[in-house]
Amino acid sequence: MSDYEQLYSLLSACAAAVKRAADCALAQGATRGLDYDGLLLLKALSDREEMQIQQLAAAVGRDIATTSRQVSLLVARGWLTKRTDARDLRVRYVKLTARALEALKAAEAPMRQLYSHMLAHLSAIEQQELVRMLVQLLAQKRS
Repeated sequence: MSDYEQLYSLLSACAAAVKRAADCALAQGATRGLDYDGLLLLKALSDREEMQIQQLAAAVGRDIATTSRQVSLLVARGWLTKRTDARDLRVRYVKLTARALEALKAAEAPMRQLYSHMLAHLSAIEQQELVRMLVQLLAQKRS
């Protein structure tokens, strides 16, 4: 296995492990029925009144089609509301519901605990270096 294949394999495994653990952590209480991908979308909306789906996709680094499907699911489950722009019927805006705001608050502690547990074997300096390297990798992907 080449270094690139190993890196891809490790990054994929890490992403899958985080998603699995987060989905389990979210499967109770006010976050029941919300998965990690949905939480990331809600979090991206948390400091905005509302957002266009294209802006939301860019904020979470996903394509518009995937984000649109996820938004439709979140709307159907009561986490988001969606409206059409009156002047341009192609434009859709999404907004958090009261239920989503409650779930975001409820998710803070279990997600912090999950991340702390997953990174506990790394020193603070190693954690900072890991973040720096991942940011650098993602910046290369976007350019």
